[in-house]
Amino acid sequence: MSVRIIFAASFLTGLWLGAAQAAEPEGPPPPPPYGPPRFGHGPGMPPPLREADADKDGRITRAEIDAAIAARFKKADANGDGALDEKEFVASMPKPPDRPKPPADAPRPPEGMPPHPRFDPAARFRATDWNGDGKLSPEEFALPMKAMAINVDRNGDGAISQDEMQGPPPGGPRPPQ
Repeated sequence: MSVRIIFAASFLTGLWLGAAQAAEPEGPPPPPPYGPPRFGHGPGMPPPLREADADKDGRITRAEIDAAIAARFKKADANGDGALDEKEFVASMPKPPDRPKPPADAPRPPEGMPPHPRFDPAARFRATDWNGDGKLSPEEFALPMKAMAINVDRNGDGAISQDEMQGPPPGGPRPPQ
């Protein structure tokens, strides 16, 4: 009895996988409606990482990142209480670069919808405040920049070089060492 059930399940799974594969479109996916995706701020290091390169040697070490984060936190902590409230956080946020205008022949977004979501520092604060207490601890404040640094350090050597800043966006697996 159990052999029949296993055979039937295998047969149905094969049919399902075959139908799913046949339904896949051939060729590359169409381009995004608002132009190709872009990473970072163009060639070179994003501003938060560029600021961290204290000795300006083109490599950013973990110690330089930690020092830059501590300096940014101290500068943002206007009242000196060791935590950032939403006002302090929003005041410390650099203005994001202006997005390029889409080409004239690019498809337009649906009526009433902007082509790109607007930068919302308050939403960024809420996303960074992991424990939801309405304040950012130094650890919560450091997390986004440390995560960016870990992703950019493609070879995992603990330092970010100019070569690691070039090429496709990070996010894939690191090459073996």
